[in-house]
Amino acid sequence: MSRYGKIRADILSGKADKNISEQDMKFFLSKIGALHKRTNGSHMQYSIDDIPELINIQPENGKIKPYQVKEIRKIVNKYKLGEGGNVDGI
Repeated sequence: MSRYGKIRADILSGKADKNISEQDMKFFLSKIGALHKRTNGSHMQYSIDDIPELINIQPENGKIKPYQVKEIRKIVNKYKLGEGGNVDGI
């Protein structure tokens, strides 16, 4: 399984919410077309064209907070982002 596939599976499974690293989340967000919009302190905000919700992450000790992984999972499922693994040539 590709790195993207593993990260996506971990996010969608809900079983690894406490263990998603900042680096993996940034990689995943870039692959689904999320663009870094701004940083305010430790909060990073991302947006995706044609999707009204903003994605916020606030890493703590190198990991994404579990509630933020849950919010990202909700957006990925709602808009069917990155399905089929064919995102950006993956």
